Amino acid sequence: MIKLIITDMDGTLLDEKKRLPEEFPQILQRLKERGVQFAVGSGRSYPILRQDFADYLKDIYFICDNGSILIKEDQIQYSRTFSRELTMEVIKTCDSIEEIIPVLCGKKSAYHTPCPQKHEGALRSYYNQECVLEQLRDFASIQDEVLKFAIFDPRGGAEHCYPVLERVFGERCNVVVSGPYWVDIMLKGVSKGTAVAFLQEKLGITREETMAFGDFYNDVEMLQQAEYSFVMENAEEKMKQYGKFLAPRNTENGVMRMIQKFVLNRE
Repeated sequence: MIKLIITDMDGTLLDEKKRLPEEFPQILQRLKERGVQFAVGSGRSYPILRQDFADYLKDIYFICDNGSILIKEDQIQYSRTFSRELTMEVIKTCDSIEEIIPVLCGKKSAYHTPCPQKHEGALRSYYNQECVLEQLRDFASIQDEVLKFAIFDPRGGAEHCYPVLERVFGERCNVVVSGPYWVDIMLKGVSKGTAVAFLQEKLGITREETMAFGDFYNDVEMLQQAEYSFVMENAEEKMKQYGKFLAPRNTENGVMRMIQKFVLNRE
């Protein structure tokens, strides 16, 4: 019996216009009535997710910043943050790589320094005005605990900045390609999967009672924590090996359809 469902957001639960499925409120209510816990496992920061799910904060666990923090009803359940020394070292390395734009994701907000106007749209697509993406003169002035670095690379993260960042920080941090133009850096051992494992232990739910949905490589550890692991049909072909099942595309409401089939249509 499935007791916990975790889903990624972009390319998974959300459609091509970043919208939640129309039937999401009804599905969430039916899961709640059956005692099934629901969690979002996202690379996004909590202020953004809080806005997206403002009406459902009591009913959802939020695994944010690729597993760096777990929140329920605005209360932090678990978090891992960078030391000041490591934060400044990552910033210095990013400064040495041409064209990339680091975003520091903290507990209070997300932060960046001045960047070319042509790239502001890419940043705002994930860190919008309402959720406060603060611009700082320099990162040395930041007064927040850093959970994750989200690095925008207009040249393509996997080919351009990832090899450099992995070589420098791979032994101390978890460096992952999280999108075509994004690379994320978390502390070593931090992933969506470690946060899911923490949540499973907290709730007394096993891997065999867990369902998870994802579409990109920062979802791999999360999928490995679930017996019912679904990779979206819209994922890269190499990504599909990490799922036990294939879900229809995010543009075809794949997550909701598989929840209906595997959970709600079973008594």
